Amino acid sequence: CEEEDFSHVGRVAVVGAGVAGLQVANLLHQVGIRCVIFERSAEVGGVWRENYADFGLQVPRQLYQFPGFPWPADGKWELFPTGAQVQEYIRRYAKEFDIYECCKLETAVLQVSPKQGASARGWSVRYQTEGLAPAVEEFDFLVMATGMYSSHPHMPVAPGIEVFKGQILHSCTFTDRKVAAGKRVVVVGGGKSAVDNAVAAAKEGKSTVLLCREAHWPVPRYLANLVPFQWGTYSRFGHSTLPMHHA
Repeated sequence: CEEEDFSHVGRVAVVGAGVAGLQVANLLHQVGIRCVIFERSAEVGGVWRENYADFGLQVPRQLYQFPGFPWPADGKWELFPTGAQVQEYIRRYAKEFDIYECCKLETAVLQVSPKQGASARGWSVRYQTEGLAPAVEEFDFLVMATGMYSSHPHMPVAPGIEVFKGQILHSCTFTDRKVAAGKRVVVVGGGKSAVDNAVAAAKEGKSTVLLCREAHWPVPRYLANLVPFQWGTYSRFGHSTLPMHHA
């Protein structure tokens, strides 16, 4: 199969300044390709910029870091960093590699469309920075780094929701755990945000119940209260306890 030629690429548009978009920009700069990052918020970081109550890493920080940029030794980081600490680490990465210089913050992408013409390659990006008129720029390549959580939250409509007298929140809008104070809380789901929300609600609420479709295997941070969990799970022994999957 013939490889596609990208030698024409000299300028790239990146949509989103989360961890993916920042790494794309850094790698492009390393090979001499100019780029512009469009970010609708006022700061880099993506989901780590702001999120639900008490959000943070569920793994040790050494397992969540940029290649070539370990957590700075002069920082005060917890072993399992809070969301604010992760955000600060991401900001320091952007500063270290001068990524802020190519960011258009508070800038929404309104439309992207292929360049016109039979032999044209690239994209036209129509965008608007807050307080300014819309503008259009052309690029040789486009990277969508908006992630999974950039759109409006999806709220399933369950039968009987119209007669429910309590408050219903999406996980991303549960930003203050004190709203659960004295209440009986039910969290629907079994992913990271569901577990985090249930733990946060349990600290304030009268009771908290977690409902999930399938059972999960929660792993303690320390196996037998002694061994860091990654030594057991991210090892040959740990892998031997998991079912085999073949493509």
